[in-house]
Amino acid sequence: MLVPRDLLDLEYLERRKGGGGGGGGAHGGGGGAHPGGGAHPGAGAHPGGGAHAEPASAHPGGPAPAGPHPGNPTTPGGGSRGPGSSEGGGGDGSGGSGSYSEPEGGFYNADSPELKSSHAYAGIPKDFKKSPASHPFSIASNGYTGREVTAVAYSKGGGSQFALSLDSPFPGRLAGNATRDSIFGTRRYGSGYPYGVYGSYITDRPFPFIFYPIVISGNESYYGAQEESFSTQIYALNDTLRAGGPQSQAVIQSSSGYISDSSNTFRIIGDSSSVTAVLTALQHACTIDPNHYPVPFLPTPDMEADAPLPEQVVQYYRASTFALTLDTYNNSASSLEWMPYDTNWGAPWPEADAPHPNGVDLNFLNCINSTIAASVPLFGSQKKLSGGDIAGIVVGSVVGFLALLGVALLCVKRFRPEWWAVVMRTGKREKTLVEGDKGYAPVESRTSLDDEKGHVDVQSTTQHHDEP
Repeated sequence: MLVPRDLLDLEYLERRKGGGGGGGGAHGGGGGAHPGGGAHPGAGAHPGGGAHAEPASAHPGGPAPAGPHPGNPTTPGGGSRGPGSSEGGGGDGSGGSGSYSEPEGGFYNADSPELKSSHAYAGIPKDFKKSPASHPFSIASNGYTGREVTAVAYSKGGGSQFALSLDSPFPGRLAGNATRDSIFGTRRYGSGYPYGVYGSYITDRPFPFIFYPIVISGNESYYGAQEESFSTQIYALNDTLRAGGPQSQAVIQSSSGYISDSSNTFRIIGDSSSVTAVLTALQHACTIDPNHYPVPFLPTPDMEADAPLPEQVVQYYRASTFALTLDTYNNSASSLEWMPYDTNWGAPWPEADAPHPNGVDLNFLNCINSTIAASVPLFGSQKKLSGGDIAGIVVGSVVGFLALLGVALLCVKRFRPEWWAVVMRTGKREKTLVEGDKGYAPVESRTSLDDEKGHVDVQSTTQHHDEP
């Protein structure tokens, strides 16, 4: 399983091999993502030095705008911008040096010691199993999926893809099939989709985890949260139709006295059921303050400045349907100003992200991140009965019926002997008829049921034929 780079690495940008290469225009030169070169061709986060690979005509005759890291040679791992024009820069910016290299995309393997040492991946805490938050919750078939699906914390997820019902806000949209192996996104809204990504906006995307993306910005157009192709928007979605319940947030602070709340106030955002489950898991795994509870959270254009903002997100999970924020974090690469012009433009690369601020307790952050990744509820697979299962059910039903019939007959024989006599008399008559067909003489039976104790008086007369 692949998971994102360690969130605790405050020097991530400074330790990457290579710096900002020389920047040109739309097709700038510069180094590559290897020693001595930039993270990408051209200066900044994208080719051509700009935040986006703009057409040549966007900046005629001059250099493209600087990216989020325009190649400051004074920053370790950085590099200077080279001159360029609208037809591609000279690419003569100097590449910086670095001392650390990561796999492409900034991901590392989950078998690494960092994650193996995380208690959140060692199993479900015993106390969590006893809490109501461990109980599954379901979405009824009406108004959403067209079927009933159930989510539970710490589940593996999975199942087959299906189309949302005609009664759902997004009829016909694909949903389901995602597993916990794909739980991580990045710090960019719209990240973490295991399938169905055709642009940088979330517009028209499927719902791999069935949950809807959270609303994190007060601007309804943030990364396509306002879907023009449907009358129902993610931004304005009625929370009664949101899988897992209304969107909520909860404050996460340490209960230990030596971790500063001013530098370590985190928040989790998602549907109310997921927030409750994760908050409970964190209480049992990370020693957090138990005096914080989920509260409604739905951003509006006039929301307070201290509310969770896109710039404060340090990690998205579950296809941007759940998020972790840090109050003191300010990542301009996730701001509305850095948002792509439309879905066909690329979003800022992870290299554009700002490092974490000073004062963050790294062990506390690692515990929060790994526990969320392990516990955030997922909808499980809807198991279909196999031929063997069906055969087992049929055989079991027949055996159960015969067992019940036998018990019933024993009860009749013991407590209702007169009924039992009738049953036996019927059986004898049938046997007599069969024996008559074989040449035996018929048997005349006379039964008396007048005895109060239930005794049966049977007198039989058998006729013998003389030998010829």
